[in-house]
Amino acid sequence: MTEDWAEFGEHRETDPAGGRGNRRDLFAQFVSSIDDRPARLYFMHAMLPHRPFVYVPSGRRYPDPDNAASYRRAFEGTSPAFADTAHQRHLAQVGFVDHLIGTLVSRLRQQEVYDKALVIITSDHGASYRNGRSRRQPQMQRNIADILRVPLFMKLPGQKRGEVVDRIAETVDILPTILDVVGAKAPPPLDGRSLIQSQAPHATRTFIWRNRSNVEARTIGDGDFSADGAESLEWKERRFGRGDPAALYAPPGLQHLRGQSPSAIHAAPDVKVAIRNPGQFDGVDLTRDPLPLYVGGVLRTSRSDPLTVAIVVNGVVAAVTESYRQRDVQMFGTLIPETALRTGANPVTAIVVDRAVPSK
Repeated sequence: MTEDWAEFGEHRETDPAGGRGNRRDLFAQFVSSIDDRPARLYFMHAMLPHRPFVYVPSGRRYPDPDNAASYRRAFEGTSPAFADTAHQRHLAQVGFVDHLIGTLVSRLRQQEVYDKALVIITSDHGASYRNGRSRRQPQMQRNIADILRVPLFMKLPGQKRGEVVDRIAETVDILPTILDVVGAKAPPPLDGRSLIQSQAPHATRTFIWRNRSNVEARTIGDGDFSADGAESLEWKERRFGRGDPAALYAPPGLQHLRGQSPSAIHAAPDVKVAIRNPGQFDGVDLTRDPLPLYVGGVLRTSRSDPLTVAIVVNGVVAAVTESYRQRDVQMFGTLIPETALRTGANPVTAIVVDRAVPSK
């Protein structure tokens, strides 16, 4: 146990030609190790969708624009657009995790062990992407649902139909569940209990966490999670919609700008745009990683309010985002879809949309 989470399970991202594996390759190695021998346990602690955020849903990688800079306390003093930019990249990497789960299921079916297997997928903690709130430090009624609630997917041996179990479950329940499924007797005492048993759920739970220099113990009921969780979901859907992959690249209210020609957009006349590292788009090789899928830059303007920025790739608007202020500078950043790029030179520009003038 360490004093903090620095370099915990660290994996340095390298190109496929490099000497060290990246997280995508490590997961592939894990999946390929699964065979049809009975009574086997396969376990992997995958550092996904954990930072650094460098993957998109297909599994392609892009250079990390943060240079491993910490997000600690960053959301507490910035604009929603900054948090949205990080949230976008997190969601893209979550999409990649969904892809990886698909490869795991395919391997289990290929080895003809899926029906007999107990499969459990979970996470150790969550993170909040609501600005003005801590990303990782629990705050009652402000981010508690984002941080303490984690996904828990479980496929039992012989299970044919999925269902959502709406009752309290905790990660300490996983071991008792495994023992129950395999018919082993749980050594007393265990903090958790089997999730396939029909015991009445606890009405409250007690959580202990370190808050700055103090250790806090809080008793939390379902209402503390449900109200905060509903607010968090509404926050997310306002920016990224629901069930629409295209919303990753533009807010729902600005989706109509994607695919347009720059000539159809009225540009704000008093803003100059500088793209960061424009040379990365000059000689793109679509067969190699990383791909330049993140576009960032600086806006030179006297305006202080958030501005709408349309990213134009190869003559077409590929993504739309909002600017944010950092160190008294107007900045922007967003992912673009892989389909926007082509082999060779890719002209990339950004237009600040004059919202006072309707688009054509």
